Amino acid sequence: MSKKLLCLAALILISGIVSSTEGADQIFFTELFEDDNFVARGWYDGTFLRSTTEHIPGSTSSAEFHFLQDASSTGYGGRIAVPESDRVYLSFYIKHSTSWIGSGVGYHPHQFHFTTNMDSVWVGPASTHSTLYIETVGGEPRLALQDSQNIDEGNIGVDLTDITEERAIAGCNGDSDGYGDGQCYLSGSSHRNGKHWGAGAVYFQHTPGAYYKNDWHFIEAYFQMNSIVDGKGVADGHVKYWYDGDLIIDHEDVMLRTGEHPTMRYNQFLIKPYIKPTSAPGSPVDQTFWVDDLMVANYRVGSYSLTVNSGSGDGSYEEGEVVAISADVISGLTFAEWTGDTAGIANIYSANTTITMPAQDVTITATYTGTQTYLLTVNSGSGGGLYEEDQVIPIAANAPPTGEEFSHWAGDTAGIADVNIASTTITMPPQPTTITAIYKPLGGSIVTKEFGDAVNSDYPGTVADTWARAGMSNNYSSDVQLNTYTWPDNVIANDIIIKWDLSVIPPDATVTEATLYLYQTGSDEDLLYDLPVHKIINVNPDISTLSWETYDGIHSWTGGADGGQSDIATAEDTQAVNLTNNEYKTWSVAAMVQEWVTTPSSNFGMMVNSDAVATRDSCRYFASSEAADNTTRPKLIVTYTTALTGDSEPDGDVDFDDYAEFALHWGQTNCNDLNDWCGGADFNHLDDVNLDDLKGLTDNWLAGVE
Repeated sequence: MSKKLLCLAALILISGIVSSTEGADQIFFTELFEDDNFVARGWYDGTFLRSTTEHIPGSTSSAEFHFLQDASSTGYGGRIAVPESDRVYLSFYIKHSTSWIGSGVGYHPHQFHFTTNMDSVWVGPASTHSTLYIETVGGEPRLALQDSQNIDEGNIGVDLTDITEERAIAGCNGDSDGYGDGQCYLSGSSHRNGKHWGAGAVYFQHTPGAYYKNDWHFIEAYFQMNSIVDGKGVADGHVKYWYDGDLIIDHEDVMLRTGEHPTMRYNQFLIKPYIKPTSAPGSPVDQTFWVDDLMVANYRVGSYSLTVNSGSGDGSYEEGEVVAISADVISGLTFAEWTGDTAGIANIYSANTTITMPAQDVTITATYTGTQTYLLTVNSGSGGGLYEEDQVIPIAANAPPTGEEFSHWAGDTAGIADVNIASTTITMPPQPTTITAIYKPLGGSIVTKEFGDAVNSDYPGTVADTWARAGMSNNYSSDVQLNTYTWPDNVIANDIIIKWDLSVIPPDATVTEATLYLYQTGSDEDLLYDLPVHKIINVNPDISTLSWETYDGIHSWTGGADGGQSDIATAEDTQAVNLTNNEYKTWSVAAMVQEWVTTPSSNFGMMVNSDAVATRDSCRYFASSEAADNTTRPKLIVTYTTALTGDSEPDGDVDFDDYAEFALHWGQTNCNDLNDWCGGADFNHLDDVNLDDLKGLTDNWLAGVE
């Protein structure tokens, strides 16, 4: 839209009456900062300093906000009333000085705000019934909310979400929408709160490039209040943020008001830049940002969202833009047609076609005919193939190698009739399935142990974990969450690194199964997100100090500042992880665990990597070993077989020599690899010589004796 048209729209709207606009798309006002007649255009409570040297192409001036060092305010800014609305959209261009670092801490500066009709037109934005924040912290875009005037001061720290609607939603009274309890802190004699939604990456960067802070960037933000149903707030509010047209914050399941305020509407926009770290009087340096061509409306002006179910092509597009769409290829099914908002589709009967974007959001779905089949893979056995859901398939293990016997079936075993029988059946689940026949040495023992700090761990204290974030030198080993994230499209922005202490497993053990469990706590964007797990090679990371830049706080990764992407082996397992939260996701990692057991010096840990072919902002978050709830922490469950139990010498048989060695160490404790596991009498390597070891001796008595 041209500046002339925007200016005309502004003049028409400012001369009108401020009233509710729900249901009608409307541009509330534009501010081009081309002259000083701000009061005439409705601004009050301040004015703006115009810069004629910094502005976007086609403009002659912008608004300048200059922080002197130690100053908490620029001295400029203002407020303007907007029609009452349950949804607001803000767009503007912004540029930062080369000296710009923001506050230097994890909060501030505050920059742009919306307040509501629940408060005075002169209200301070820091403590209201609802204030929205659009700002950048440490180079990361952030949308935030505080509703401190709603705090129930008599129930600080009490979760009131299922008790009353007379509560705060941004902190102090519980988690209303699954995005955390928010901040809750004392300010004078009362509490304040706040919660935010971040982009997960640094978009205003210090070095020249596509995300350079000293270039002009086009920013858009959109908020839509959640529904009130039967007097209760429903978590279906929207918070969205676009950076140069790319949607980088996108949530449609947030709570922005409770049933206590069903008539709450946004009615005021503010620009009030403010920096005040608790440890400093104000801005840490002399720094400036500029704003040009600002608009406030109740809908996103100029582009619309396309949602493609069972296919690809999702995104935000301009009206009239021609977008390629493709249906997913699904085994056993034949594409039939596109359904939904199909008016702009070139050919609804073609799996690969285009849609011309209309002036509205669009949702389309690929539909199919036929019966879907799923692949069954049987390793070391027979019965594999393509089968329909619930089909019963006979499976059989291959003949065991010399000196071994069938032990059990491993892998996706939920549908197997009896995992301990070599010839049995499996009922096909609605997903690709892999099972493996497992063998053990004749007379050997099968041991299954859990490592980590989860509630049922056999060996607590055997895990250390962290995650690394692109462009950051921070260490996150104390975080309660492990993050994977893709940004921008098809670029890895986070990775997870985990190390396990497996020294209790005998070096001669054969690992038959090893499963990594991570508890998913959050997700966004792509319906399926491929997360590979890799063995770390080349360097031995220090979990407590590593970052995206270094593996130990000092030394760079082999490929430089790449979060270890150059120091990983080929992925051992990749899982297409769905959006379902609050459950464990699993990966098979037997090969790397076997290598670590056989050669402990090779144990540099594992990396769970982000999806390298995914939509930007796609992510999966998991509980870390620091999580307060020990039922959600990472765990590694390992099943392994040992050599002939009872052969303490060892010489291939169980006889009186073994009995004598066993009797010599009976009752001994503190067995370990330094004392050869009590002379070999601690057969199961579980610290002491007891009845379990005696059972191994008697079960295999005279085995191997000729």
